[in-house]
Amino acid sequence: MSKILVVDDEADMRKALRMVLTHNGYQVEEAPDGSAALGLLQKGVIDLVLMDSRMPGMDGLQTLRRLRQTHKSVPVIMVTGYGSEDAAKESLQLGANHYLAKPFDNKQLLEAVKKLLIVRPVHPEKSLLRTELFQKLAGVKTAPAAEMAEEEEPQTSLKWRIISVLAAVCLIAAGIFIWKVGFPEVNSDFAIPHSHTSGLVWRQGELWASDWFDQTIYRYQLNGSKLLPVKSYHLPDSHVTGFAIAGDYFYICDSWKKQIVKRRFDEDLTLAGKYSSPAEQPSCLFWDEKYLWSCDSQSHRIYRHLMDDNLTVVDSFPSPANSPVALYKDDQYMWSADADTRKIYRHELDSKLSVIASYSLPGLNEGQQPLSTFVRLKQNIWLARDGMNSVSRRGQENLKLSTDK
Repeated sequence: MSKILVVDDEADMRKALRMVLTHNGYQVEEAPDGSAALGLLQKGVIDLVLMDSRMPGMDGLQTLRRLRQTHKSVPVIMVTGYGSEDAAKESLQLGANHYLAKPFDNKQLLEAVKKLLIVRPVHPEKSLLRTELFQKLAGVKTAPAAEMAEEEEPQTSLKWRIISVLAAVCLIAAGIFIWKVGFPEVNSDFAIPHSHTSGLVWRQGELWASDWFDQTIYRYQLNGSKLLPVKSYHLPDSHVTGFAIAGDYFYICDSWKKQIVKRRFDEDLTLAGKYSSPAEQPSCLFWDEKYLWSCDSQSHRIYRHLMDDNLTVVDSFPSPANSPVALYKDDQYMWSADADTRKIYRHELDSKLSVIASYSLPGLNEGQQPLSTFVRLKQNIWLARDGMNSVSRRGQENLKLSTDK
């Protein structure tokens, strides 16, 4: 497992980068400044350095200059400000392998990390990626050979997709089923083009889904055995850990920023307001047509908010889940879910939101992907798991009562 050193003076930025990188299988070390970064490099093996160019004291470029005196081959990605082409060029001249200009999205970050870790150059100045970046800054077109290399990736991807399809056909032919298919018209898995679903909401016959990694909200229409994409809304300044649709507004919780954000229900989801979350790690939202409900994975509590100008908290309840990821309220009960145990809880609508029962779903404990969200629609449960390119529908009759709450 590759180890990445994240160097940034802003703790929230280090935290956000850590979450993205660890979710994708990397180990992460953190340093708040250049001196600490150089110390960590001396103590152990670091496979890649991701460093902000602007830091108080010893800035990123000064740190890079000293780093290259002792660690000539470790790949370095410099993070520069928007439009800072001079800083980007200087970082490459000092030995950086790559740069990312703010704002960048998670895909850009992971693509750069992956490229540098696949083939680690002996000397940074010989890096093809670095050469291409110099050409880009100078306005020179990428060499045809590099373009051909880029074109080969979709072919490789297509080959593996074909292999995956053939493997899936063989598994089905052998009668190997991951899920118990007692009701084939109900129990179904729907392929989607993203794999880090953090929220699901049904509205007017459409399924809305948020992806914290893509920083995007997607709209789908159910058409038989498929979820057909209708539209997507990219929110580059948000990491959506949960959302709710309340009338003419969208409410989004962001655990990176410790906020609940209000957006207008228009073509661009225009920003309409920001509120401090009642705790540090807001993880999901639900609107019951009167109140906004939120959960927090650090305080392990459920909050009920007035729909006023401050989203005033009027009630707070203990959550049975260690990592609450979903809330749903019907006429009789409140429902919640735990990412880690993958249990679904049923609560009485009393002064304590008392837990009446907990349930599991067959197959939900298979694999390492945690439960990331769920929503109910009529007699069906719709759910997603972080790291899987699918949304699943299960009939309510599949819920199995657990012996412990």
